[in-house]
Formats: sequence, structure tokens, C-alpha cells
Amino acid sequence: MLKAVVNSPIRSGDQTINNGNLVIGTSGKGVDFSADTHAAGMTSELLTWYEEGVWTPVPNPTSGTITSYTSTGRYTRIGNQVTAALRLDITNVGTATALANISGLPFESVSAASVPAGAAKEVGTTAVDWTFWVLPSTTAIVAKSYTGDPGIATGYIIYGSITYFTF
Repeated sequence: MLKAVVNSPIRSGDQTINNGNLVIGTSGKGVDFSADTHAAGMTSELLTWYEEGVWTPVPNPTSGTITSYTSTGRYTRIGNQVTAALRLDITNVGTATALANISGLPFESVSAASVPAGAAKEVGTTAVDWTFWVLPSTTAIVAKSYTGDPGIATGYIIYGSITYFTF
């Protein structure tokens, strides 16, 4: 016979889960850190979201068309902060001349304005350093080099990452 335990007190001291996971069963609930000393501007001490996954970066040229490319991306979301990394290989630039943006971020940005939030490096042919900017209220990144809009060419391999805030 199974006996239901309702509102059972938790033992004092550390708790160990030997098999399985700790599962938060209700949306909006999480790990409460309210026992910690907090800063004056603190608005929450509850961790309610953690997620890891993959996303597909999509390069969008300012003009023309990229004939072929491969891309991979990974992300980690902790609370409302997202860090996304990408690799983009331009295997045939086609008629494209410059990169307008890279779309496909896993979560929409809440930024009110574009802010520099990451960096990238082209390692295939030019070794150009880029700054990544997240576009406000979108799932797109704008890449800027020190000389302006970065051109693209066949053979470019771009590695980058960006950290931004979401809803």
C-alpha cells in the first residue's frame, strides 16, 4: 500500500538525489535564493528557467544571394539571459557582397536599442574581427567590423558568440 505524503517537512542539512532529477513541477516555480544577501536593486531571487539547445544561424546578405553555406549554433539560457554561439561556413558566396545580419537566434531580444553584445572572428581567409550587435525585439544579429559592414566571400569561416536578454 502506497502512502501519500503531503506537506512533509524536509530534513535539515544537505539533500542528495541518488537516482533521477529534481523536477520543478509547476511553471513559474524554481530555485529560491532568498536566503542570500541581495543588492539594493534586487527584483528576484528565484531561478525559474535553465535551458540548453541548438539553433540554426541564417546569414542574410545586404544584396545578392549566398549560394551555399553551412551553419551550426548552440545556446544556453539562464533566467532571461541567453548566450548563443555560432559557426558559419560560406562555401559559395554567390552574388552576395556583404552580410546584413544573421537571423535565427532562439529567443527574441528585449533590448530597446541595438547594443554591442558579442564578438566574432573570420578565420578562413581574412582574420577580420567583428562586433556582434543584437537587433532590438528580433532574433537577429548585426555584425560590424572596424571598417563598417563586413564583406563576405567564399571560404569565410565565422565563429562568434553573443549574450543578450529575452522576455
